[in-house]
Amino acid sequence: MLEYADQDTNIPCITERRGAVVNVSPSFCSLVSFRPDELIGKTSKTVFRDLLRIKTKINYINGKAEAFLFTKFLDARYVSLEQYVSQENNLTRYIINEIPDSRLEFNNQFLVSQIHENITAMAVYSVPDYILIKANQMYLNYLPEPYNVMDIAYGKGVSEIIPEFNVSPVETVFNDIALNGKSRHVKESKGIMGSGNHYWDSTLIPIVYNNQVKFIVSVLEDVTERVVLKGDFATQSKLLSQEEFKFKAIIENMFDGLLIFDKQCKLIAYNRLAGEKMNSLFPDMEYLRCGCKNAEFNQCDRRIINNTEYPAYRVVKGEKLTGYEVKIKKGDAIIYAEINGTPVYDEEGELIAGILCCRDLTEHEKAKADMESQRGLLETVIENITDAFAIYNKDGSLVKINAAGRNICSINQNLSNLSNPDTVFEYFSLDGSRIDINDLPSRRALRGETVVNTVIVVKGTCKQQTIEVTATPIFDKDNNLVSIAVFHRDITDKHNNQRLIKEQREQMLQKEIEKSEALKKAVEMKDEFLCLISHEFKTPITVINTAIQAIEVLCRNELSEKMKSFLNTILQNSNRQLKLVNNLLDITRIHSGHFKNEIDNTDIIILTRSIIESIKFYAEQKGINLLFSTTFEKKVLGIDKEKYERILLNLLSNAVKYTPRGKSIRVMVSQKTIRHKRMICIEVIDEGPGIPQDKQKLIFEKFGQVDNSLSRQAEGTGIGLYLTKVLVEVMNGEIILESKVGLGSNFTILLPAAKVCGTGSKKEEITDNRLVRLSTIEFSDIYL
Repeated sequence: MLEYADQDTNIPCITERRGAVVNVSPSFCSLVSFRPDELIGKTSKTVFRDLLRIKTKINYINGKAEAFLFTKFLDARYVSLEQYVSQENNLTRYIINEIPDSRLEFNNQFLVSQIHENITAMAVYSVPDYILIKANQMYLNYLPEPYNVMDIAYGKGVSEIIPEFNVSPVETVFNDIALNGKSRHVKESKGIMGSGNHYWDSTLIPIVYNNQVKFIVSVLEDVTERVVLKGDFATQSKLLSQEEFKFKAIIENMFDGLLIFDKQCKLIAYNRLAGEKMNSLFPDMEYLRCGCKNAEFNQCDRRIINNTEYPAYRVVKGEKLTGYEVKIKKGDAIIYAEINGTPVYDEEGELIAGILCCRDLTEHEKAKADMESQRGLLETVIENITDAFAIYNKDGSLVKINAAGRNICSINQNLSNLSNPDTVFEYFSLDGSRIDINDLPSRRALRGETVVNTVIVVKGTCKQQTIEVTATPIFDKDNNLVSIAVFHRDITDKHNNQRLIKEQREQMLQKEIEKSEALKKAVEMKDEFLCLISHEFKTPITVINTAIQAIEVLCRNELSEKMKSFLNTILQNSNRQLKLVNNLLDITRIHSGHFKNEIDNTDIIILTRSIIESIKFYAEQKGINLLFSTTFEKKVLGIDKEKYERILLNLLSNAVKYTPRGKSIRVMVSQKTIRHKRMICIEVIDEGPGIPQDKQKLIFEKFGQVDNSLSRQAEGTGIGLYLTKVLVEVMNGEIILESKVGLGSNFTILLPAAKVCGTGSKKEEITDNRLVRLSTIEFSDIYL
């Protein structure tokens, strides 16, 4: 057996000599996903214990055992291990075979998908050694450090992860499930995950193979908050009573009167201030809706309020009142009040009470009336002008100045005499140049000139102001100057704000520029990252394809039909992933500007016929007639051959995907003149379901699909036609879609009918292996 294993590389084995691994078979590397250079030179103990995380020990001659191992990507595999020792050449060989149908995901796809969704904390342990073989991150987060990460936790026994496991009731539950095969649910158990302060709901479910429990699924939920809340209920009730006492104390000491009444406007409660006012005006009042006898309610506009407009009545009708001012008169007593009211509803939206908050404005109204009676008309006009206003006589002496003007002068100078303020300030224009006194607006107005909205900077000993000045000369009936009127508007804040706004706009513009640059860099980084990830995906996919092809070549006679079917499925899906990766790489290259045309003069008729021949197998498998016609036998033009192949294969893939059995697909090549230019026209016409008018632009968008509920026979990512459109545009061409629902679709590619200099036409071979390989990848999402 030892010699046979030496000769057959398809046996998954590892060979050790004098404590060091000297050889590993390709099938063993394929099983564990490690490269030979990652294993050779290490001891078998290091490989089994540290890399493959095998718990079972094989330290006896010609021993056999079964155990779980973990691949490089932490996928659990249940295997049989056999040890063979050769005394002659000091070789020890371990043969490791995966036990058929032993993978968890083969018969428990729903469970695996639930674990991956990470909605509920879930994990799977093996039986009987209780090794953790699979868990989602939510479950790992519950584990104590350092076992809260997959790389450390996988392959560890539950007793290693939770030291208290062997002395806890949980071990008894595990053993009972492993023995009897019945699920168990434990509610509000304390400390089962090694944390004494946490409570858990735990559900343990057995998975049975051949009447024997092979796995236990653990579902956890942290219910600590629920348990704690139960214990805190009495404490919270006590706190609520204290808060209620504080609330009542606040209400009783409010500066406003507070009234609470039910939906019939019957008083329920009121605070001290409201009680004092009611007892003085309306003793024994029980209902607010019916009004108060012998009292008159007016609004501020002196309009009498009727019963339906009483504040309480309006509140119980669902109206909110804000700043509602009323005048209440009873006998000689007059009260002015501001009322705010709001309705109160229960959880079902039913009115249960109304609240009125009343503020006494009587003193305020009295002060307001006294002020109005003392204010004269002239003083009202002049003194309340917001701008500074001054009148000068014809000699330039100040005659009258209003409050705003006096305020400006008093701020800038401690003046005892305001007869001629022009001589005690310094004046400048906005550019900083000094203004001569004779050029001031007031002096110009004395010369008969009208000056409007001139901006001046005034500097005094205390402050600098920016003002806007309008000066108007006043003439008598004989056109003689008698005085001038000068308006000064302080625009210091406005000017400063405008300057600040300008600075802020400049800063914002600079920030926007910086943000734009940062966004541009982020997009570039995104494209680089996507390109890197796509390359990383492409390498293992290529390895998988190579391995499958090697298996098909070397082991085809040894494989069952079921295994061949599985290999075909793996190959098809890896090709689907490779197609996606290639598309993503092309998109990132295009966006980054690294996608260039490799144009050669090529006979497009031969190339198109070769492409069609390469996909006839798929059309025949679906029972579709694939037809090709052309208006000329040979047509050489300058194109990028590989891009053209990708374009036509994508369109044919879609056509085959959606065309029903028994229908036809036609490919036609002709020449047309479009906008005075000769163009080669390639049409792909199918008899599929057609595309609605409102969806025809969508399919050329990135990730755009007409219907995302596709059947198994028609899956896709939604980037194929987007990439096709981009490739056509890169080749200076155009793609056009014509389609009607129920009548099929016609995709037309228009390419310039021109040759390139310096290159000859290349003859295309129908049996081109590269073209066949490309066809296989492009048609990988079609299930036959």
